[in-house]
Amino acid sequence: MKGAAANSGAQRMSAMAARMEDQAEVQAAGQVKELYPPLVEIWQQTQTAMQDWLAEISV
Repeated sequence: MKGAAANSGAQRMSAMAARMEDQAEVQAAGQVKELYPPLVEIWQQTQTAMQDWLAEISV
């Protein structure tokens, strides 16, 4: 998820995914669960921004 987000320019999403990955590596499940809701919010914002951009270039 981290790499795919970074490749598409979604820097905030990539950073949050990296934080989740770091917490998962140290087996901090509670921290991963806490990071999930903000990740969903960032995804929704990213999706909207991408759709807006596609609408602009499709005109």
